[in-house]
Amino acid sequence: MRVLVLGHSSAYADYAEENGVVLFNVLDAHGLRLENLRLQSDPIAVADRTSIAEILSALHRRGIHRDIDAVFTNSEAGMITAAALAELLGARGIPVRAAVAARDKGFQKALIRAAGIPVTPSAVLESNHSPVDGVDDIGFPAVVKPLASAGTYGVTRVRDREHLNEVLRAYRDVYRSVPGPWLVEEFVDGVEFHLDGIVRNGVVEFLSVGRYVRNMLELRNGNLVGSMIMDPGAHPDLYSRHHRFAEASLGALGLTSTVFHLELFESSEGTFFSECAARCGGGRILPSIAHRFGIELESTAFKVAVMDDFSPPGPHGDGYVAWSELPVPTGRVTRLPDMKRIRSMPGVVDVDLGITVGDRVPDRRTVLNVDAGCMVVHGATEEETQTRIDDITAVFAANIEAVPC
Repeated sequence: MRVLVLGHSSAYADYAEENGVVLFNVLDAHGLRLENLRLQSDPIAVADRTSIAEILSALHRRGIHRDIDAVFTNSEAGMITAAALAELLGARGIPVRAAVAARDKGFQKALIRAAGIPVTPSAVLESNHSPVDGVDDIGFPAVVKPLASAGTYGVTRVRDREHLNEVLRAYRDVYRSVPGPWLVEEFVDGVEFHLDGIVRNGVVEFLSVGRYVRNMLELRNGNLVGSMIMDPGAHPDLYSRHHRFAEASLGALGLTSTVFHLELFESSEGTFFSECAARCGGGRILPSIAHRFGIELESTAFKVAVMDDFSPPGPHGDGYVAWSELPVPTGRVTRLPDMKRIRSMPGVVDVDLGITVGDRVPDRRTVLNVDAGCMVVHGATEEETQTRIDDITAVFAANIEAVPC
């Protein structure tokens, strides 16, 4: 089998080597600079990894456009590109309509609403200059976000119509690369969960339920991001309820055989769909799931999409697993904690630090994805796990220093 992959991951390379799968990796300038690339063939070099025209031209130049059996990506930005290429090349891949549903939040919400799944009211503003008349029935506070983006990029809570207009005006300058369209939706005051798993032939065959320690929107205030993988043994009703919710939502979106990362809110008024992607979750969600359930979702996503190959994991581990960013201050780092001491603290599964003394750390209120360091911890109960996160955070914060720069 010959598979066109938009991007690169050693997780795919391992499986391909073990199963006689030949990978053709589409890489842009950034990808070509990555260290330790494990490529089975010369990379397909393009300026824009999401450009169908560039990729098709490169395939024709190489004479392999008739030899591709499947197209795959775990990239949010490349999802529709991969689906369209699969259709054009007659290869296995996610259907185009399903890829659009997983990428375009406006279309996504419309499909969810049509299926009778609870979702907050929303409206689409085609550009920063669009009139805001369509938001009259939504109510405030509300949230404005790009129709197609990952994480919390460009996501802002707005108080009222005047504030919405101010935010849209600011976006014209701040987010010049994302001029619109924008989605405006009602704000939900509730607990935010993420559901990660595998759906195959329309059936959710593996599910992990995680609760964000803080709602993702709070990142805009500079708060640390993290989540806790809930113990299915202690929360059977939670898993059962969210299994049904995930299966219904994925079915409405046409996502029948893929990895998924779905977010929802639980409030006093019920459970509300937030958004869903046909890719693996970010942060340290993957290693947390691997530790708790014994499944590597990144390689599993490739196997399911390309080979329809999946065996649900057996019983593995117990309790709760959580991850959180480390409290690295803004500025130039002058002192770091004793990482040996941090790693020896109770419940630590892994701690990785991405900075050294002398590095400059940006303000997380203005720069998203400040990946300066993270922890993964395990605990027998929800309370014990949270206490361990808090203890590590406190010790780390007390022993790191930075000066303004």
